[in-house]
Amino acid sequence: MKKKIYSKFIAVLLVALTVCSLNFKSSVALGMTGSTSVSPNQSFKVTVTGLSNIRGKFFVTVSNGTADINSFFANGISSQIITVKAGASGSVNVVVSPDTDSDTATIDGDLIKNSVSHKVSIKIPSSGGSSDGSSGNSGSSGNSGTTQTPDDTRSKINTLSLLTVSEGELSPKFDANKTTYNISLAGTVKEVTISAKAKDTKASVQGTGKKSLKAGENTFKVICKAENGTTKTYTLVFHVDETPLVYTKLGDVNLGVVRNMEGIKAPTGFKETTTRLEKQDVEGYINEKLNLTIVYLVNEAGEKAFYIVNDEKVIRKYETIEINGKTYVLLDSLDSKITDSLKKDKVKIGDIELNGWTFEDKEHANYSVVYLMNDAGEKNLYSYESTEGTLQKYIPSVEKNDMNMMTYIFIGTTAVFAVSTATVAYLYMSFKKKSISAIRDYYASKNQDFD
Repeated sequence: MKKKIYSKFIAVLLVALTVCSLNFKSSVALGMTGSTSVSPNQSFKVTVTGLSNIRGKFFVTVSNGTADINSFFANGISSQIITVKAGASGSVNVVVSPDTDSDTATIDGDLIKNSVSHKVSIKIPSSGGSSDGSSGNSGSSGNSGTTQTPDDTRSKINTLSLLTVSEGELSPKFDANKTTYNISLAGTVKEVTISAKAKDTKASVQGTGKKSLKAGENTFKVICKAENGTTKTYTLVFHVDETPLVYTKLGDVNLGVVRNMEGIKAPTGFKETTTRLEKQDVEGYINEKLNLTIVYLVNEAGEKAFYIVNDEKVIRKYETIEINGKTYVLLDSLDSKITDSLKKDKVKIGDIELNGWTFEDKEHANYSVVYLMNDAGEKNLYSYESTEGTLQKYIPSVEKNDMNMMTYIFIGTTAVFAVSTATVAYLYMSFKKKSISAIRDYYASKNQDFD
């Protein structure tokens, strides 16, 4: 009898211990911490704890709010953070439940049946704009709840009360709410000073001071920055008259020095320099290898191009041609006559027409002579053959008339030389005979005296 009672007691004790063990595991397995109060529509975080020994899937449900995740899987993680956005009023309840349908949530092999929840109250801010959200930042250790940003009391005034320029006038007239202005200036104005003042003493102003100007359009920006960091930008566009200040002439053509070189590139091999034109300093470009200086000019038709300048005068338009892979600079034809067989004429090479010479002889109709500078800076006469497009140095041949003249000169000088030689020989022989006769007479007289 005692034995049976003892066996029953042992069995009841084992069952009780098993139930207690299961309850202990389930009760300590999960936990949740986070904010206790938040402002309307504010985001906050809750942390699910006790996941170290748990394997399985969990669902997340939120009443009066939304969570960034709907479920998560515990697989060796110690905790899970969930971000929740609260509703407009009332309270938010966050519930985390194990996936019991698939029997996947276990602790040490045993199923987890219980869920955990966390309730957060929504506090409506007072009429003064402050929120009773200070307690909303409290929570258990390890919580990372969102801190409510206090109202920015810094000044947001970012407008100007004054904007002036030392040259010209703003168009339209200054208005703190208008941000773009145009100013027209004469071509002689080379700098301007911009002044501005902020409406709020706590605001700052940038972009003022002395500015250099070039011909054409010049844009500057003045920025007013409020105490809270917001900015307003005022744009000033200065239009400086581009009319040339220096004029010159090439033949009957009037030319002016272009002052706005924006977007203009000098020819290869040229670099910026200052040169003289019509007794004034102007911007130009120099090629030291070619010993050429050029300036950018505009004619009365508005056509712009580079021109060669020498001794403060414009010589001709700067033009180049490429023949047989070599580049040549076009030069004005020489004023002097080369030979009687050539006449001054227009010569066309490709699309370029230049001054040169053509042959009188019809048999040489395909040939012409031009005056060019090669890439070494050497100026030469070149013979151009139009059918083949070839170019070679031109050496004037000796003309027939010149040959006849040279023949006459040679014969004349030869005859003069012959006559001169004969005369000198005759005088020498006559002098020699007289000298010998005089010597004999001298010795003869001496001998007579001796006797």
